[in-house]
Amino acid sequence: MKIMHACARDRAPHTIVMLAILGLAAVVFNSCQGSIISGERLAREGDALNDAGHFKEALSSLNQAIALDPGYAPAYLFRADAFRGMGDCQKALEDVDRAIALQPHSARAYARRGELYRESGQLEKGLETCSRAVSLDPDYVGAYLNRAQIYGQLGRTSEALVDIEKVTSLDPRSAYAYVRRGQIYSDELHQNEKAMADFEKAVNLDEKNAWAHAMRGMSFLGMGKPKEALSDCDRALSLAPGMAKFYEYRSRVYWSTRQPEKALADLDRAIELNPGLVAAYYGKACIYENAGDYAKALPECEKAIRKDHDGSPWLPAALSLRGLIHMKLKQFNLAVQDFSKVISLRPQQIQAGPYRDRASAYEAMGKHDLAARDRKKASSLPSPGTGPSVKMVVP
Repeated sequence: MKIMHACARDRAPHTIVMLAILGLAAVVFNSCQGSIISGERLAREGDALNDAGHFKEALSSLNQAIALDPGYAPAYLFRADAFRGMGDCQKALEDVDRAIALQPHSARAYARRGELYRESGQLEKGLETCSRAVSLDPDYVGAYLNRAQIYGQLGRTSEALVDIEKVTSLDPRSAYAYVRRGQIYSDELHQNEKAMADFEKAVNLDEKNAWAHAMRGMSFLGMGKPKEALSDCDRALSLAPGMAKFYEYRSRVYWSTRQPEKALADLDRAIELNPGLVAAYYGKACIYENAGDYAKALPECEKAIRKDHDGSPWLPAALSLRGLIHMKLKQFNLAVQDFSKVISLRPQQIQAGPYRDRASAYEAMGKHDLAARDRKKASSLPSPGTGPSVKMVVP
């Protein structure tokens, strides 16, 4: 399970419609002051559309807002959210930089920049930027939430939890703080009962928080409760019907219940909403590989790898899956290249799987000495479990 946008706020559909009406009405103005108000209201309309996952519609509204008032910094942050939702982190960063140029002491803008650095694999830069946000405003919860996620990805779990505790002290009713802490318990500490308790707390605090439902759904799935998982995923999508990630989550539930066609339909919808969502391509590759349709699986792996970056958890997963497909096609040299790339990405965090897989490829090539060396190395490393090194529901 991975993390949501720290500053997202889910609203009911009727609220979004009302905001849209207000935003359109605000276009009529008779003075310079009216223009500023009009731009701000259109920006708020775009922000509401972002929260529901309607990023293309949000982009249109925010472009109008910026045209009306190019000096309104929050509009650039909201437009950055829209670009991010459509998978364009570079344009999102450019808009965040514009917001910082307009408001150089904005903790919110620095926190958003730190989050985008994290998503592009630049964890140290993200950490530095989020810390800058904390120094600018020690009471801004978004900075702590984003920094906690980076700490978690860096394996600095205790520091991540300290930041989460800070958020709960600043805002005891922050549903997002409990969702974020739940994910740290789940992803980093593997304490699933504590994770579920936090997701339950988040839902109780804000029943209309789509991310709380989505994460609880993934926790239910991990506990072997697909019925409850599907219910939560459906609820998340009812709250934010344009959120691509939620379709990807629900596809995991369908996949786990042997409904590959429904899973593929959700993954296609996720890609339609966000062509940059690497997890969706990876999910399709897993389904096709499981069906033995390697001609379809390989292109999906290629898309996931092309769209990813070295700091992402999906890149080693996609490379490993492609390596396994090459193995089944008896393309052992290509398999060795993929497994070697996985090992080189994170040599300090690598587990036994890639070495074990590469040993099998070497063995098939008759390179028994290299196979023995990799098996010895694998025996000294942690193993996530038995069976294939790649599963649809991870990382």
